[in-house]
Amino acid sequence: MPERPNDTTPQRVQTDAQRADSARWRKVVANAPPVPEPHPPFPTAPPLDTGLADLAWLWLVVHCGCGAKASLPLRRLAADLGWRTPLGAVTPRLSCQKCGARPASIDLTDDPMLGVQGVAGGASRLGNRLRLR
Repeated sequence: MPERPNDTTPQRVQTDAQRADSARWRKVVANAPPVPEPHPPFPTAPPLDTGLADLAWLWLVVHCGCGAKASLPLRRLAADLGWRTPLGAVTPRLSCQKCGARPASIDLTDDPMLGVQGVAGGASRLGNRLRLR
């Protein structure tokens, strides 16, 4: 008999073995350790000695005095410069593609669209940003 009126879908009948298997899986899930966060917590101090592999989920937002701005994924920098390269060795090598000057400011962020005007939700997004320079 259907559980709901007008429900014509056939009811699935489980065997004793299937019920026991389901009960075992529920027990495994209940006793499993908590799932770790997909990313470690956002750094509170500049992680200049940390390798790029450990920061691969973050971005550098670089501003130049000439008005140019670039968002650089640390995953890409790690692939180009080496996964063990510390962040402190990367920041002095940065220069503007437009004028060739050193950056006026460098921010570490987990959301490269943070504070961007003209992007849906960009100016109001909640994200983390840490000034490196």
